[in-house]
Amino acid sequence: MRLICKKFFDCVGLSVTTFTTETMSIRSEKKSHQEMYPGQEEEGRYGWCSWEPKRLQFMNNPFGFLVMFTLILITQGLLVNGIFNVIITTLEQRFGFTSQEMGLVAVSYDIGYVFFALFVTFYGNRGHRPRLMAIGSILFGVGALLFAIPHFTTDIYYFKHTRTYIQAYAPIQAMTESPVYHFFTVSYAILEDSLPKNKSPLYIGWANAMSLLGPVMGYVLGGYWILPTYVDFHIPGAEPEDASILDPKWVGAWYLGHLLTAILCFGVIMMPMFGFPRQFPGSAKIRYEKESEIHENAGAEITEQKNFGKSIKDMPTAIKLLLKNPTYILTVAGGCSEAFIISGFTAFLPKVIENQYNTSPAEAAKYAGLIAIPGGVLGNLIAAIIVSRYKWRTPQLLNMAIVCLGIIFVLAPIGLYICDDPVIIGVTATYGDLAYPPSQNSISTDCNAECNCEGEYFSPVCAGNFSYFSACHAGCYSYNFTTDEYLYCGCEGLASLPRGLCEGTCSAVIPFIIVFFLINVANFALTMPAQLVVLRCVPDNFRLFAVGLQVTLMRIFGSIPGPLIFGVIFDTVCVLWEELPCGGGRGSCFLYDSWKLAVILISMSMVFKALSATFFFLAKKYYRPLEEDSDKELNFDGNLNDAYQNEAIVTDAMTRKERLDSTKL
Repeated sequence: MRLICKKFFDCVGLSVTTFTTETMSIRSEKKSHQEMYPGQEEEGRYGWCSWEPKRLQFMNNPFGFLVMFTLILITQGLLVNGIFNVIITTLEQRFGFTSQEMGLVAVSYDIGYVFFALFVTFYGNRGHRPRLMAIGSILFGVGALLFAIPHFTTDIYYFKHTRTYIQAYAPIQAMTESPVYHFFTVSYAILEDSLPKNKSPLYIGWANAMSLLGPVMGYVLGGYWILPTYVDFHIPGAEPEDASILDPKWVGAWYLGHLLTAILCFGVIMMPMFGFPRQFPGSAKIRYEKESEIHENAGAEITEQKNFGKSIKDMPTAIKLLLKNPTYILTVAGGCSEAFIISGFTAFLPKVIENQYNTSPAEAAKYAGLIAIPGGVLGNLIAAIIVSRYKWRTPQLLNMAIVCLGIIFVLAPIGLYICDDPVIIGVTATYGDLAYPPSQNSISTDCNAECNCEGEYFSPVCAGNFSYFSACHAGCYSYNFTTDEYLYCGCEGLASLPRGLCEGTCSAVIPFIIVFFLINVANFALTMPAQLVVLRCVPDNFRLFAVGLQVTLMRIFGSIPGPLIFGVIFDTVCVLWEELPCGGGRGSCFLYDSWKLAVILISMSMVFKALSATFFFLAKKYYRPLEEDSDKELNFDGNLNDAYQNEAIVTDAMTRKERLDSTKL
């Protein structure tokens, strides 16, 4: 992995050695000219308190920060976008949650983010941003541990569940995940502030691509380790003798991923992140020499005032300035539309594959990993290389986002190519079809009337081309542990029936994986250009709060309602609910109407993609860049003065672009 990373950065003209050389050159130049740039006094060395080892100074640059940022993204993706999505069905089975309730758990971290995001990002721009990320990693680890606690405080799982923990899971999830989004908010602002324009897309694109390693690990660990491991494996004798991962009642060790995440937060991320200074050496000069792309009405003259942002009273003014910036707010609106669909599919993609293509939860997790991860990495790298190679500005970045959305819109109907629903007697077909009259259209009939079968647990058996709800409903009287078959099944003429749903011959999952992979490439390719537009159309010292407001709005109008609506849709198309004992009402859903689900999800996706494209088009139409001028220059004492205070300096000053060309690193 180290060799691959080195070759990539060497290919695009970057490396640790190169950047270190550039940093030394900047230091030397500053010493020779005795120049001071805004924020240069915040540049420091890597270390903790007064201990700043010389051997660790190779970390004191954007590349070193990128390495740690990548580790944070991997850990975050491991749990939030990987393991949690894999264990949704398992949590439903273990605790009796409905899809709507799991949607609430899935969005609870977005709700937690909204409560304090604006305050953190408003003051964070003046604070120590790397330390803010370190504190966030601590909270993330603590939340992961809290999320796993219900496993150790509930009874052993005996193919039954309790519903007493839904009230606890939502706030725990909020604490677990809400600090995570500050990692993105703060880190992207740090990279954009510390790098030249032609390099920041590469770093941001690389970070986005590497962030997908976490979900890869999450899906792999979920499919090969967590779900195949019985939930109470650590308790001797807790696993039933006839337990099988193919049994719908099987529950995997869902909590293992949360324990692993806590170990990574406390043991790998926390201390190295505390070592970074407020600013990297040379970043002040880079920021000063950048050519501005802010919108003409972005309010730079207000945000650059010395005392602006120190008081909470300035927050309404800051929000008002951002909402009056048409390019910013329209790009954010497009992001909200994208967040709605992406968050819904992210939370429920394994479940969609499991239901639409008749796979097990473990297989669905593996397929979701094949779709999401390689496509995401490729999309981010393609976008990063293209934007960096052609040095695209705001209009071209928005054009790229629109083209990507057009590709997705054309490919989206692949979701209508699905497998047929399994034939389950008493559910999707009646016993009358098999010469047995149904009893009030239920799963009971004459051949199992004496068995007193319950409808609590869905444990199907296969009878050739169709299945029964359970061995009891097939009229079976015995079980063979050796062959894993039920014997003397009265509804099938005393035949022997194997456990599980009948395996169909549907091959629709392969075309779905291929086309959805291409959709994912386009989806991730538009993310980075849209993020760069948000970072560049606002004043430099306003970026962190702008991104904070962006993510807050995307949570309120996108990520929060998205999984909730998806959960409601799943519950709406359910055709077989679990019946809780003693009149306890409905439990989780066993089976969905695949065709109705496909039509609703694909139609909704295409509508929201069209809406996103419209917002990005309008953002480009109303974009008006600020007139480029030389508003600042260095005086003979090495201090920066506003240009309008010294008209003679303005007359003789170089433009920012000329100055940048003359001082290229």
